[in-house]
Amino acid sequence: MIIPILLILTGLLGPSGFWANVVNHGFFAVQGLLTAILAGAVLTPLLLPWLPGRAFSLKSLGTALCCGLLLLLWRWNDGMSLGRMLEMFAWVLLILAASAYLAMNFTGASTYTSLSGVKRKCDGPCLSRSEVE
Repeated sequence: MIIPILLILTGLLGPSGFWANVVNHGFFAVQGLLTAILAGAVLTPLLLPWLPGRAFSLKSLGTALCCGLLLLLWRWNDGMSLGRMLEMFAWVLLILAASAYLAMNFTGASTYTSLSGVKRKCDGPCLSRSEVE
């Protein structure tokens, strides 16, 4: 639902006509949103064992930076003004934030970030918490 809203808002609020704004600004906004989803909800869980760090927000940082830089390189050849550079920098920050949020949704689905790991080593008889209390 967000993609059509982004396209309509960029078409209505831009400096040119509706379709020129959608082509120049709207498609880039949609690509930025899809890049954040790709980095946070697809690539971070896929590469989870190999990404450094324990927190999922830090794990998503690498994939979000790579995807954001690829998006910027793809857009770089267009006319570069100060406003365009600020817009691209803002989208990189939004991609980082959105991908960190999406990656943190996988926190309970994995044991990679737990302090104890998958198995708990017991020297003697292992007691559960209810038996200790």
